[in-house]
Amino acid sequence: MKSFSISKREVDSFNALQIKVHRREWWAVFSANGHEQVWPFVCYGVTPIEERRYVPEEGHKLLFDVARYFLSNVDDEGGRFFINTKGVFCIKGEIENKHSIPVQFIDWRPDEALTKPVRSFDFSWNLKSADRTIK
Repeated sequence: MKSFSISKREVDSFNALQIKVHRREWWAVFSANGHEQVWPFVCYGVTPIEERRYVPEEGHKLLFDVARYFLSNVDDEGGRFFINTKGVFCIKGEIENKHSIPVQFIDWRPDEALTKPVRSFDFSWNLKSADRTIK
């Protein structure tokens, strides 16, 4: 398993990019495609192109390092990856049939103790009118 360093600032950056909460055990969820485009979770299943809010690579080096590792070592076509205080995971198995399990592929080496962020609201907004790129 690959280890990546992570700082509190980077954790905050991942959280700031979140649009919608996926599940409580994952404090950040992103998708990536074979073109190395990355976007935060907005819906279950395949995210329609018009609903994707692409994250710019500038200022998000660790996120793109994680996405590139995911694409080169886990799923070269792309997919969703899940982040928590332990590391980064993908889901293997049949989600529809409830026969899926999280598989960790990156382990965090935190600069300081990582705590689960507290969320009191859903980060969703009107996706039809929002800009397609997160700034």
